[in-house]
Amino acid sequence: MATVTNEEAISATKLWLEKAVIGLNLCPFAKGVHVKGQIRYVVSAAQTPEELLIYVMKEFEVLAEASRDKIDTILLIHPQVLTDFLDYNDFLEVVDEALEEVDLAGELQVASMHPQYQFAETELDDITNFTNRSPYPTLHILREESIDEAVAVFPEAEQIFEKNIETMRKLGYDGWDALGLAENYADLTPDCVLNALESIGLRCDGRLLALNSYENRVYQVGVEDDKPLVAKFYRPARWSDAAILEEHAFVKELVEREIPVVPASTIAGTTLHHFDGFRFSVFAKYGGRAPELENRDTLEWLGRFLGRIHAVGATKDFQHRPTLNIDTFGIEPRDFLLANNFIPADIDAAYRSVVQQALDGVRHCFDRAGDVKQLRLHGDCHAGNVLWTDEGPHFVDFDDSRMGPAVQDLWMLLSGEREDRVRQMGDVLAGYEDFCEFDARELHLIEALRTLRLIHYSAWLARRWDDIAFKQAFPWFNTQIYWQNRILELREQIALMEEPPLWQQ
Repeated sequence: MATVTNEEAISATKLWLEKAVIGLNLCPFAKGVHVKGQIRYVVSAAQTPEELLIYVMKEFEVLAEASRDKIDTILLIHPQVLTDFLDYNDFLEVVDEALEEVDLAGELQVASMHPQYQFAETELDDITNFTNRSPYPTLHILREESIDEAVAVFPEAEQIFEKNIETMRKLGYDGWDALGLAENYADLTPDCVLNALESIGLRCDGRLLALNSYENRVYQVGVEDDKPLVAKFYRPARWSDAAILEEHAFVKELVEREIPVVPASTIAGTTLHHFDGFRFSVFAKYGGRAPELENRDTLEWLGRFLGRIHAVGATKDFQHRPTLNIDTFGIEPRDFLLANNFIPADIDAAYRSVVQQALDGVRHCFDRAGDVKQLRLHGDCHAGNVLWTDEGPHFVDFDDSRMGPAVQDLWMLLSGEREDRVRQMGDVLAGYEDFCEFDARELHLIEALRTLRLIHYSAWLARRWDDIAFKQAFPWFNTQIYWQNRILELREQIALMEEPPLWQQ
């Protein structure tokens, strides 16, 4: 398991305690000792069970000798040893024997908490197991006296287990993920990735390559006696299970119509899996190169497949995924940036003014376009999400799929001067309209959608700024020059939105 600092381990454990154990009232006795500061947190550096037992014996002594008002209970966190739950479970017998040896049985007891915790006769991904799933392997050392007093003031103590089971089933995976306990991916270690895949029956050979992805974590994984697979671990709390499965269902519809997209693999009857608070899916590995967008035949080819995708996308609406509009990609991101003080104080007024003008320009473009049709989109159809082979394109990464106007999937294929973009759009539509009619009024939306993407992009970086991967990949974000350039950029967009569309009918 990857090394974590003591501070990181304790912080993650406290967060879990506050949001899950106390927040969900899984243990009615926990809040009192937490609020009073009577929990001792210890992080063990042990790397073998034998070394861990030394820590255990020491903490037995500490708790037995301490006054209750100072230390009522101890959480002994051991991130580097007994990371496998079966090994951990076996070690509990050793702990019980140690209690007997030091004559503390009946005075102290040890409760079990583990990232892979599994009750008897349950499946590994059963939501009820999450009642005891701590961020790291942990031994909870308690006083028998404290337990007796707690039970005395909580007459229905024997019903706690049943109530917790009911709580977790009502909460579901979406509710658990919404707690944000794995929000920064700190717990997604290489061991966790491999254990997650093996939990659904895949036999990994230990090869693991992190791929270029920031919003989610994506890995190429070696599989014994088989081709490598791609595993995507979804960012916690971003999408609901229903939204992810709706994306998968849309891609499956496209596959059934022989459209070249990459679907999530169905394993054990589902495309979405859960492990240690993370949700993940598995995909076949496809190779390819970037499309040559300067080639007119390439643009027409892409247009044909986008037309086919949109013909399917128009047959019904998403029920669980959002719509790309002024509110979701403009107003809400703008408000987030301002409310969280990302804009430097000396240019705050200038940013507020220009972003308001830009949003007014977006509204004007949408008014000129009129009531255009909304359909299911790829949502983020740039060259990086198209893999090209000698057989043509494969569209990948439908993670941003949502409802919106068709032109959203077309305009990011355009570049260069106006005359270049006019020609490029003509080439794309030459293929597109073989399969799907295009409403030319949507050409009014191109610069408006570009403006919304720019605002949304800044807010996306801001929302993820606590993720160390973003600070490493985007070191220029949230600097004075960055926000000055955004002001200039929006001013340019305001002017561009006043220009006529690429062509008019």
